[in-house]
Amino acid sequence: MREHQIDWAEMIDEKVRSINSLVEIREAELAEVERAAKADTVIEREIEGGLGKVVLDGRGRLLKVELDHRAARLVGRQRLAERLVLAISGSSETAGNSGG
Repeated sequence: MREHQIDWAEMIDEKVRSINSLVEIREAELAEVERAAKADTVIEREIEGGLGKVVLDGRGRLLKVELDHRAARLVGRQRLAERLVLAISGSSETAGNSGG
């Protein structure tokens, strides 16, 4: 009588595929939780020149602009627009951190 042989390599491969599948599912769930938490984060950035601040959510969506109207009148529309864009995009912070 011939004994039933077990294909250990195939059994191990199947278990590894199963574990990898579970890991992928958990990573996707974790990423979704992190996205949700990030969306709830509020970020405030100062507008260069003491012009006020912008408020964004964690995904970078603009929630609010708070202007110091007296200061804003002194810089002109073009410069105000440029500084608003920099504050919203965070470019002024990035430039300051990179030394440029």
